[in-house]
Amino acid sequence: MKEALIRSFLAIDLHSSMQIKLEEMVSILRNRAKLPVRWVAGKNIHLTLKFLGESEPARLKKLENSLQSRMLTYEPFDIQIGELGVFPSTNNPRIIWVGVQAPQILERLAREIEEISLTQGYEREKRRFSPHLTLGRVSQSADRVQILLISEALQKLQVAELGTVRVESIAMMKSVLTPAGPIYSPLSVMHFSC
Repeated sequence: MKEALIRSFLAIDLHSSMQIKLEEMVSILRNRAKLPVRWVAGKNIHLTLKFLGESEPARLKKLENSLQSRMLTYEPFDIQIGELGVFPSTNNPRIIWVGVQAPQILERLAREIEEISLTQGYEREKRRFSPHLTLGRVSQSADRVQILLISEALQKLQVAELGTVRVESIAMMKSVLTPAGPIYSPLSVMHFSC
């Protein structure tokens, strides 16, 4: 019998204290106005490094093994979380995010993960790596007036630095889609050398 496919991604999981701060920010945005935005639950906010899509468990295990040995060559580093932004532009916000300031090592880590994933048959990312934490996604059904209200609400909210996060590992996360939103759980954690 064929094993069920697993929807997954590689990410830097955040400490619960940072997720609580981000949840508070989402709550402020949500309460500003009832806007057509699907907000991300604080416990689901993470820094995505590579979306893998649906894979067989054996294929994920093979990728994990390839990544594990490479992760041991990395040392822990810090990233700073703060500053609100949107993709693609403030005039047409579709993704609401908080920025991540990181040393060059994060870019190198993302690039190496991409290369290792390619050797395992995963598709190349179409977009350039841009570290951010997604807070919400604007509904495709939002009209121009709602888009304008979202832009105005975001421009009024000043977000300073929320804090520093120590990165000591990456996680392979399972994503199960439900009507109430996705449920994420770690399949494995790959630690850096300490």
